[in-house]
Amino acid sequence: MKTRSSLIEFWRALLLLTLVGAALVLISWTGRSPNVTTVLLVRHAEKDTLRTDPPLSPSGKERAMSLAHVLRDAGVVAIYATQYVRTQQTVKPLAEGLAVHIEVVNADPQNLKGHAEALVKGVMSGHSGGVVLISSHSNVIPLIIRALGVSAAPEISDDEYDNLFVVTKHTSGEVKLLRLKYGKPAR
Repeated sequence: MKTRSSLIEFWRALLLLTLVGAALVLISWTGRSPNVTTVLLVRHAEKDTLRTDPPLSPSGKERAMSLAHVLRDAGVVAIYATQYVRTQQTVKPLAEGLAVHIEVVNADPQNLKGHAEALVKGVMSGHSGGVVLISSHSNVIPLIIRALGVSAAPEISDDEYDNLFVVTKHTSGEVKLLRLKYGKPAR
């Protein structure tokens, strides 16, 4: 009888290990960790400067395509852009390729810090453990990075369009910032 009891315990332990292993594989397949949220931030691509709410210029459209190529396998589950045409056009090729809806958020010029904080709160509550892309503006991205918990957020000059900021935020509070470049050099 002891042998049969030992065999049952063995199979139970094996089943438990198999279930834990399957859960770990599932998490790795989805590219999501329930403990880490990744926020990707880009400034809108180059714009046609002759309008009030300008669309992307030809070089901006090329940069948008480059962004789609760079991020197509990054596991992006949500995409946010401001109400301006240029931010939405910057992420549109990726959104279409992934079949992900662009969430348009209103960037109130009178309260950009409040906008950044509300956006981060929504991203962290709605997409915890996921990968999120935000397309915004040179004066707003540093505010978003600070709202995510990075104390020394970089400033972005008016002629910089090729930055790709990667912020990882762990549930423990640990935050890391990585600054990358994509597409043709902006300068």
